[in-house]
Parts: sequence; structure tokens; C-alpha cells
Amino acid sequence: MHYELTNKINDQNLIWKHQRDRIKKSHGKVITLSPASNFRDALLANDISGLNVVDYVTGRTLDMDPKSFLFFNRVPTVDGAEIFMNADFTINIISNGSTIGHVILWPNTRRHVKEVDYVFPNDELDYIEEFVSDGKKFSNIIYTRGQPQRIDFYNDAGVPVLCFYFYKKQLNWVTIEDFDSLKTKRQFNNLDEFYADTVGKYLTPKDSVGISYMGVELWALSQSKSHNTLYLEESPFNADGKVKQNLLDILTDRISYIQDVHMSKEFLQELENKGIPTKKVVVD
Repeated sequence: MHYELTNKINDQNLIWKHQRDRIKKSHGKVITLSPASNFRDALLANDISGLNVVDYVTGRTLDMDPKSFLFFNRVPTVDGAEIFMNADFTINIISNGSTIGHVILWPNTRRHVKEVDYVFPNDELDYIEEFVSDGKKFSNIIYTRGQPQRIDFYNDAGVPVLCFYFYKKQLNWVTIEDFDSLKTKRQFNNLDEFYADTVGKYLTPKDSVGISYMGVELWALSQSKSHNTLYLEESPFNADGKVKQNLLDILTDRISYIQDVHMSKEFLQELENKGIPTKKVVVD
């Protein structure tokens, strides 16, 4: 199977459109890394198939029926609470006469729920309950003094499986939980470790993967056994005229898990003029 790996789908990005073209030409799939509560709609809009790493780990499945969603007046919430639409079309959750939450809708929909922001009596954020575009519960984002502390991602049964932990606004711990045994199954120091482990276990030697960026997508392939190709669309040089370090490491095989680098003839010529090894280069 051929995959195109990207952090997230951005329909306004020309580079993504090139990745999408390769997916369709190869009858392949997309793999996205970042949590994406709108992943179902992104696949439908691009007419492709794929998987998101967070969904893969939690086991949450996608309902591909566009008519599947959570309508605003069916939000699961506190017993006895009222879901109230204001004159300005904002939506609050009222319990015992007090506002305990604000319902946020997906844009350009007929009141499909994206998230519920639960608040303290002073309207300070307590936690956010996110819903995917097909209506299932996606995550809980827990706050303290306005700062995120933890994100729990859920499976289809509404059980938290994957947890992101934050310290001073920085994600510094990832765990995969077994809430039946109340034990942590796996733990990682950062997202790069988590992505590399998960993607590496998913891909096989029979798979091929294309990437277009040398950031998180590159490190996500560091434990993979697939045949991996960088499609270089941005300049190979930094603002100071030096070859970008990650590209140099790929071309000199210090990063050996990228086997091919596709680029333009102009980029190839510029690299050859600087004496950079080009054995991995394929000219488009």
C-alpha cells in the first residue's frame, strides 16, 4: 500500500494537493498525525481514504455517512440541565439557573456540535469536551487557571485510551492507558516518540510512504520499515544559502530511512554545484 504522510490535511495548501494527487494515482491512503476531530469530513471533501494516528491508537472508528452528526439539543450533559439558544444564536447549558457551559458549533453546518466549553461560575474555562464531525465524543481537554493540563482521547465506547500531558503549555508526556486494569500500557516523553512508535508499528516492508516536509513527518518515519520518499517542493536551502540540515542528513545517509528524494532539475543542479551527494535524488 502507498501512503502519503502529513501532519494534517490543509485543503488550501498546494503541497497537500500534490500529496492528494499521488494518493489518488496510486489508489493509496493518507496518514495524518495531529488529532483531528474533523478527519471524517476532510476525507470526504478530498474523496480519499486514510487513518489518523490518534484514532488508530484509541480504536475510534469513522462514520462516513455525512448525515451522522451531533445536533445541538442532543448534547450529553448534566442531568436536568437545559440547552438554551440565545437571541444571538449562541448556545448555553444552564443548570440550576447558572450557565455551566457554552456549545460551539461546526462552521457552515446546521447546528452540528463541535465542542462544549464547560466553565466555572466566573466563566473561567474548566474543561472542553470535543466531538468529532460524525457526532462521537473525541476528547476532554482539562484546564487549570486557563492553561491546558491534560487531553484524554476516547474510543467508540467513550473510554479514554490516549492521554497527552502538559507542563507550562508544553506537551511533555504521552500515555496509552488500559482503563479496565487502570494500568498504563505505554508511555512516551514527547509526540515525536509517540508518532515514531505508532507509525513504525503500523507500516510494513511492503508499504511505501511519501512525505513533503522535513519536520514531524520525517521523525514519524524513523522506526518504519517501509520504502520512504521525500518529495522536495520547498527550497533545499536556508535563508543563509546553506543546505537545510535535515535534507543534508538524508542525502548523506545519516538519515537512512528516507531512500529517495524527488526534486526539480533546478534543485538538483544547485546541490551538485555545492558538492552535495545526490545519489538518492530522483528528478521529476
